[in-house]
Amino acid sequence: MSHLEFEAEASFIKAAYERLEETKTQARTMMEDVLDIGKGGTHQARTERDMVVRSALSRLEQLEIGDQALCFGRIDLVGDEVSEEGLSFHLGRVSVASKDQEPMIIDWRAPVAEPFYRATGKDPMGVVRRRHFECRGSELLGIEDEYLGASTFADEEYPSEGESDDPVEISGAGALFAAIRRPRTSQMRDIVATIQGEQDRIIRYPMAGMLVVQGGPG
Repeated sequence: MSHLEFEAEASFIKAAYERLEETKTQARTMMEDVLDIGKGGTHQARTERDMVVRSALSRLEQLEIGDQALCFGRIDLVGDEVSEEGLSFHLGRVSVASKDQEPMIIDWRAPVAEPFYRATGKDPMGVVRRRHFECRGSELLGIEDEYLGASTFADEEYPSEGESDDPVEISGAGALFAAIRRPRTSQMRDIVATIQGEQDRIIRYPMAGMLVVQGGPG
């Protein structure tokens, strides 16, 4: 059964990729414009030029994601007293903003992304729905939803029993299982889309000193 929000999410992810490419182009243009000025000028001018070039190169390096999917998940949070509809955040490998500088994709390392990895049915951390995306580049292939805090979304978006012959499976482990089943190659893949709660605690652990993690891969 096709997900009711598939087209909307597919369009959003494509738009995020377009903004990613536009941001890369802006960084390259900024660097090229500065380099075209030449190597002359005052000491202050040369220093400022070098700072701009280093900043542009650093930004381009941050935005380079290779063949990995840009966006891999989304969290919907519980509403508050001001608004019954809570906030939603799309999460990915790097942050991407709209032309108006509104966040489109939140970097997975940001604090707001923490519940995506740690929320459970026992402790939902304010999350009512955790969504996993399966993508091939900018193409959305599938959506998997996991409901933690409330069943409102499930009641609205999926037919009740008897209305459809297709079984509705709502599980949060699909993304992890898909990654495990994916054919292995000589190229290492990152794990940011399938980090488990225990791993996330280690990743975000305050670096007060040396931290030793024992155990096999995964």
